[in-house]
Amino acid sequence: MLPVHIKTKKIKIGYNNSSGMTLAEVIIAMVLLSVLIVGMFTAMTNQTILLNRGKVVTVDAFSNQSEVEKAIDDLRNNVKFSDGSSSALTNTLNEYVIKPKRSDAITAEGFLTQPVDMYKMQLLDSKGNISRVYLSPSLASDEKYKNTLLVEKIELLINDDNTKDVALVSGTPDITGEYTIGDSKYYYTTIAKWYASIPGVIEPNWPGDYEQIERTVQEIKTKPITGKLSFDKSKLKNYANRYLVFTVQPVDGNGVRGAEAQSRSIFLQGVEWKDGNFAWADKNGNDTYDGFALDKDADIPYINVSSLLDYNNLVVSSSDVSSMDIKNSSLFVPRALTEGKNKYSGNIYPNVNTGNKYEKDIVASDPIAWKVQNSIHFSNKIISDLPVSIRTDDGQIVMYRFIVLDKNGKAKLASGVPVLKDPGTFDFKKAYSGTPRLYQNIGSEISTLSSIYMGAYGSGKGFIYLQPISSINGANIALEAEESITMYNSALTLQTLSGDTDTMSREIKLSSIKGISIRSYTGFTPNYIKGNPLTKSSIVFDTNQNIFVENALFEDININLLGEAALKGVGWDANSTLTVKDGTVLSLEKSGSKEIDNEGSLNLGNTGGVKFVNSMSEDLKKPLKLTLTASGTQFTIGSNYGRNIGLADAGSSSFVNGIYQDLGSGNTNLEYKISVDDIDKVSNIEVHFDGNETLTVTGTVSDPTASVVANLTIRDKYVMDSDNMPIEIATPVRITLN
Repeated sequence: MLPVHIKTKKIKIGYNNSSGMTLAEVIIAMVLLSVLIVGMFTAMTNQTILLNRGKVVTVDAFSNQSEVEKAIDDLRNNVKFSDGSSSALTNTLNEYVIKPKRSDAITAEGFLTQPVDMYKMQLLDSKGNISRVYLSPSLASDEKYKNTLLVEKIELLINDDNTKDVALVSGTPDITGEYTIGDSKYYYTTIAKWYASIPGVIEPNWPGDYEQIERTVQEIKTKPITGKLSFDKSKLKNYANRYLVFTVQPVDGNGVRGAEAQSRSIFLQGVEWKDGNFAWADKNGNDTYDGFALDKDADIPYINVSSLLDYNNLVVSSSDVSSMDIKNSSLFVPRALTEGKNKYSGNIYPNVNTGNKYEKDIVASDPIAWKVQNSIHFSNKIISDLPVSIRTDDGQIVMYRFIVLDKNGKAKLASGVPVLKDPGTFDFKKAYSGTPRLYQNIGSEISTLSSIYMGAYGSGKGFIYLQPISSINGANIALEAEESITMYNSALTLQTLSGDTDTMSREIKLSSIKGISIRSYTGFTPNYIKGNPLTKSSIVFDTNQNIFVENALFEDININLLGEAALKGVGWDANSTLTVKDGTVLSLEKSGSKEIDNEGSLNLGNTGGVKFVNSMSEDLKKPLKLTLTASGTQFTIGSNYGRNIGLADAGSSSFVNGIYQDLGSGNTNLEYKISVDDIDKVSNIEVHFDGNETLTVTGTVSDPTASVVANLTIRDKYVMDSDNMPIEIATPVRITLN
């Protein structure tokens, strides 16, 4: 038999090979699987052990934390620890060990204060664990702080005299602030600050009319705790003709601050610029004309003041220089001009004799267009037939009350302070009642037969301020300020022009980011805001901040309040309507015995609100009323203050005896109430509002043969008393249910 030769072939078997596995490969696979299973069980066992241990650690940790917190709380209530006495601690509580003093524990106002004692507490808890906690008595006392940080005495002195109210800047006086603080071991520093009033504010109110100019942190090392701080003499000229206030705020070792206490104010009297005889630019910020020099002040000829003046483009020819730069300057326009004239066209004033040859108005034959980088200080009159535009990019605009000039054109002084002109019995309403109107020579004025624009910009600087007896009169008026607009006993009026008709619209617009105030001094003429009676005239108070108007009369002009407003002793005539923006509240208050004289209309729209500071009967001359006019079971609702009665959607509801409920459905501004004495005789009463002005009342009684009498009334959600509660302004009506 022939031998059989078999040819063999090696075959590579993969995981997806269907040819099968050898016995050796199966055994190896089983060994590997056994190892893997054993590893998984081991891992799961370890995981379970770890979880149990984690649980124990967590429970122990929270238990330890609880014990530590209790120990700290007990210690915090230990007087010997909280009073900061280290000797008491070491002598009585031997578990506390003093650590070296640390200088990085307390920081106040950016300065390191005195070191703080730190103590180490070692605690053995119920599980045998040791915890170490570092404690500070002063920091612990902070949480239970009871000591009042109080400035007991604060003084502002001129040459060590606390009775003087005026400091002459030219004499470089010593201005010092002194203070005393109640004795306490916890005081470490005081924050001392100097404030100057906003330029041009003649009677500044604290703190709104002041800005911070200096700040110093002083370390306390004396007992009793006193301090003294001098104002830098070299800086006095920078705040000439402004008021100065000194304040102190105590700070203890924990960084806790007390209330800021302020001194009285003193006046820093500088050179009186309002009796100068030409306009000038102040380049060094001292409110003083220092002579002709490009690096200080630039003399601006009268002709340029009365026409175009732009700090970016001004070029003035003179015998000394070919041009001059007034960038970074403030403009000062005094009353005692030696140039100019008081010869008018007759459109605004007839020929006027001021009685003093130095008092010359700016009678402009060209448009006024002033653009100044810093502030504009204006103490004069602009009379023109053409547009007037005045703007600052980084400063305020102030219109000044006039001072008394002697026969030489110099200011008359009383105790070193210029005497202001006495307005006497001057009254804006009387002055504006005739044609042409009366000329007043008491305060600054801008009057034109065209438009007027005043814009003051610069954060913290862009104020517009009208001192008493100032007036602005134009075809349209726009005042814009990045800060607040404030006027005292002044006038804003719209000129009547030839060809005016009731189809035309004229406007006064006051726009401010920081609020608008029209205020009044006792005995002065009221503020006067008058529209053009030949046109549709309005004044718009455009601000998201507060609006305050005091002792002002509005005539022939509609008033639009776009922010929260408070009126005190104000009146508007029958030709005027006051409108309150939806969602804002108008506060009304009498001034002395003078009520709000609402001869004209009030429009509260959908959700404009009114709040009375005292009561409606005390604060308002003509009361607000809601009325119900019956026609069978239907009642028509009306108001005398422009309320949109139809704000709510139509809707029905069942009454709840004696309880106010919303009228209609959805947004509503009115509520109704039905009160029934014989409630047990009533099955139900339904009230339906039609979404317009009518409500219908239907009811059923338990005895069809009997009738039940009920009282129906309504009230306005947004007419409120001083406690913000709706008040009753509707007369209830009696209804009979059958």
